[in-house]
Amino acid sequence: MSSRTCLLLSVLVAAGAALKPRLDYSLGLHAQRFARALVNGQSREIYRAFVPVFRDEIEFARFDSAVRAWRAGRRITSVRNRVVDVRGLGGHASTYVMFGGETDYEYVYQSWLNTGEGWRLAWLSNILDQTFQYGRSDTASLEAAARAALAWILTDSGIRRVHRRFVLPDTVIVVTRGRHEEGDIAHAGRPLVWRTPAELAGDGGRTGAAFYCELGLVRVFGDIGVAAVDFVPLREGRPPLDRRRGIELYLRRDRQGWRFQSVGKVW
Repeated sequence: MSSRTCLLLSVLVAAGAALKPRLDYSLGLHAQRFARALVNGQSREIYRAFVPVFRDEIEFARFDSAVRAWRAGRRITSVRNRVVDVRGLGGHASTYVMFGGETDYEYVYQSWLNTGEGWRLAWLSNILDQTFQYGRSDTASLEAAARAALAWILTDSGIRRVHRRFVLPDTVIVVTRGRHEEGDIAHAGRPLVWRTPAELAGDGGRTGAAFYCELGLVRVFGDIGVAAVDFVPLREGRPPLDRRRGIELYLRRDRQGWRFQSVGKVW
């Protein structure tokens, strides 16, 4: 192959990479479309931007009512968008909304999911509230996804994504709140001991454990799962876990079941 041909191929490859939209740029375009629909009162356009499971389980009339309640008859005079981050399969953006006659912005924080077929909305803060439960009807998938999330994070390499000097004990205490995803998980990478908040308050000081684990809501969006796991110190201020820390995990389902795919936010 001649040097001229090699140079031409290099230029074409570079041009192709430049033309391929970066994930954050693509997310920014979706956030702009969301803001435009918000300004124009096109709640059905926003509804269509959600992950399919949202539209399957939440009726449009209910969503439209939530948007109208948030807007409360006010006229939007300007909006400003900002992509917050893109991590793993997830992305987050903020839309700052100015209403006529008001002196400060309100904002709508958006959680987006990269489904492989483009970005889809997964959540809207300040418009939706916790009564909007979706992606939680398949209880078997919830438990399997939760088990996969715990099995990954409760390893030495997994836990270092939360804190590089964090060392796991042989047995991990996990708080149970009676959710479907908790199921009957007794082992996920290492043995688990489940305690209710009341039980933990009663014997937490006598377990000898430095922390407990708390599994957040797990949601299943088709073949993508999202789980959050918090680690809470039983004795505040002692390193390395001197405060509550947490991590968001994305999972994929294949023929063998649920597997860890990527890390989202870490707090």
